[in-house]
Amino acid sequence: MYFIGTLEIDPSQLTKIKPIKKQGFITQFLNAVSFGQLSPKQELETFNATSILQQIYDGFNSIGINNVIRLSMDNYDFYLDETGQENDLDKAVFSFTSRVDPIESELFETIYLVLEHREDNLNFLIEVDVKRKHKVGEYPIFIDINCVFEEFNLSHYKSEEELFQNLVTRFSNQESFDEFFEINKMKFNNFLDKVEIAAKKYIPVDNVIKRSKRVLVRPNQKITKLNQVKHLKSSQPIHYGYPGFDKSAFYIYLWSDLMFKNNLYCSNFFITDEYGNEIFTIGENGFFAKQSNALNTDIQIQDMIEDSKNFPLDYDDNNPDESNKSN
Repeated sequence: MYFIGTLEIDPSQLTKIKPIKKQGFITQFLNAVSFGQLSPKQELETFNATSILQQIYDGFNSIGINNVIRLSMDNYDFYLDETGQENDLDKAVFSFTSRVDPIESELFETIYLVLEHREDNLNFLIEVDVKRKHKVGEYPIFIDINCVFEEFNLSHYKSEEELFQNLVTRFSNQESFDEFFEINKMKFNNFLDKVEIAAKKYIPVDNVIKRSKRVLVRPNQKITKLNQVKHLKSSQPIHYGYPGFDKSAFYIYLWSDLMFKNNLYCSNFFITDEYGNEIFTIGENGFFAKQSNALNTDIQIQDMIEDSKNFPLDYDDNNPDESNKSN
């Protein structure tokens, strides 16, 4: 299990809406006779790369988040930490601002920033995606926060088996599991609020959409070793395979087996495979893990889905995420 929080930020800077130019006689003809009404459009932000990065830097730095993994613009890495340096946000931003000229800063397409932060026995992987050009109605700044529990970092254990046995003992009953979830849900939401407040303080905004959810990873096959984990760079940050974060996140691949072994009650989860692809959601109407083979990793996902007897009896299609909008 891990938490996901997202912040979609609409800055107050002036936004221009421009048509997307497409080639072809038919397209040009239809666009002409409709006076441009049929042409797809996109929003073009007027902020430049250096100024928006400085605002993002000020926001994170003000709340002690300063450990950078990656900083890139238009798919070019200006800074990539492959050795696990700490407190390198200043170094990353300097590398960026000293090498980007004014024209590049005005005409950039995307900025991509990844940070890691430990706080209150939680480990956060923070992904910031800034798009100067985007679809009409989309917000240009998207912050994706994945949160794992530092208590279950593989580095603290002699082996993967010792970690799993610790999980089984730690959550041997429903009460201990529910208490752990409620405490950490509160800590995670407080952190998400803190990031939102910092963003609003340093980035003038028109609106912020905030969402959070908890995710249970149900691998297609049983995973017992770190070297069995495969990564998918187009998925959630936790599945990217960033150096050093793999041991922090390894326990999430054991969580399904933990739930099944201890027959814990499942509710308000997004269930994904090991790559982050959503399989189904469980709302308020949950189920005990051994009621079905939904979390039994001895059975592959497709076989579980095809056999209705293996599917959760109280499967709920309701979306269990939490979201709100604020100005």
